[in-house]
Amino acid sequence: MSMRQPTFEAGEAVPPPEAIRTALDSILKSRVFSRSERHSKFLRFVCETALNGDGGKLNEYLIAQQVFERGADF
Repeated sequence: MSMRQPTFEAGEAVPPPEAIRTALDSILKSRVFSRSERHSKFLRFVCETALNGDGGKLNEYLIAQQVFERGADF
């Protein structure tokens, strides 16, 4: 399963990484995310990976190892 990269209309500004990180921090402070370490860790990992230009590398195996601390035999 491949992740689709967000698309933007011609001329539409892509938010700068710091604006995205500020929004991410706000979301992570919300009641839903502040109560779930696993969901928070997942969202932060996915967002930071995409912001670092590695969004195309996201897959089930990588998330299982990096976020949910599964072993190499997962």
